[in-house]
Amino acid sequence: MVPVVLLVFGIDKVCSILLRYNNPVGRLLMWQQRRIIRLQTRRFQSYGAVLLVMLVAVPLPMTGAWTGSFAAWTFGIPPSRAIPLIAIGVTLAGIIVNNTVRLNQSNTKFAIITLEDIRGTLEFPVFASVYEEAGELLESDEPLLITGRVNYRGDEVGLFVDKVHQLSRIRETEAKSMSFKIGSEPLNQDSISLLRNTLQKYSGDKTFTITIQTPDAASVIITPEERISFASALIEELEELFPNQTLEFGYSSIKKYQFL
Repeated sequence: MVPVVLLVFGIDKVCSILLRYNNPVGRLLMWQQRRIIRLQTRRFQSYGAVLLVMLVAVPLPMTGAWTGSFAAWTFGIPPSRAIPLIAIGVTLAGIIVNNTVRLNQSNTKFAIITLEDIRGTLEFPVFASVYEEAGELLESDEPLLITGRVNYRGDEVGLFVDKVHQLSRIRETEAKSMSFKIGSEPLNQDSISLLRNTLQKYSGDKTFTITIQTPDAASVIITPEERISFASALIEELEELFPNQTLEFGYSSIKKYQFL
């Protein structure tokens, strides 16, 4: 598989050379260019460079990284913008609220699942190769982290699942920091003592901040010197002590996952 960076940077030179002369490959490129302009101009006008995500994600002939790179060249999308969009993946965190298991033509199991997060629900398939590894996780009530690729057909947006992870496991091993945001409810000395004692039970090597909203809508941010671990038991205790709190976990990558 040719890296996306080489495709995007190389396709301009390759196409420019091939289109100078009358040759079968050049004619094929011209046909493909006319085809992309005819089929995708309207979407490009609506979505701009995000069109590349749609082209790359749909697992059909004449799609994928090659077509995404060619579309970037056709519509003049600069490499700095095209490369991350062509290589993009999707990560969702939520709870499975519906899991329908079926058999495909090879008599192996796959599933149609509905994932619910703070923004709503999304239904998508988990094909047999992924279901074989993740079937037990899909049956659990645990929040899950699902990674995959955007699937765009017509006006519908879906997801092709690549991996399913237990969210608590990802949080414990990969999260680097935690932001604990307490709502506007008043804090008394007992609540503060309970919070301190709870955090001290889970000492570790991760940093955290506490944000308290004052009655006049101002925010006070506290950064303790202590370090903690992001164990599932800690999260459960914090949710019980402060039902209206918000937890945000920071990771070494650009991703940030939020839990209410």
